[in-house]
Amino acid sequence: MNTLSDVQRVVDEYYTKTGQWMQNAAQAQALPVDATWRQAERQYSKGLAELKKLKLSQEDRRGFRLLRDGFEMMIRACEAGQKGRYQKAEQLGAKSGELLSGYLKVVTT
Repeated sequence: MNTLSDVQRVVDEYYTKTGQWMQNAAQAQALPVDATWRQAERQYSKGLAELKKLKLSQEDRRGFRLLRDGFEMMIRACEAGQKGRYQKAEQLGAKSGELLSGYLKVVTT
């Protein structure tokens, strides 16, 4: 049985670090923009797969749908970014952040 610390590890490893990596890659212009979006999409997809593998108690699953939706929204944002639809990607990224904030509210109350 997994715990909320396992959820936190997945969020840190795949959501937070990927977001930071994207910012650093954009500033350094180390990769072409579409390659950055593709790599980020792969990481968010891995994170979503890891979340789905977790076996959590009913109590720990409270609001879990918001977390999964947040990852799915970032994957959609990456897909939009790959197509050059940066405004749409930004909107979807903001929505993803709102979903994760909603999850944190559910977990901490």
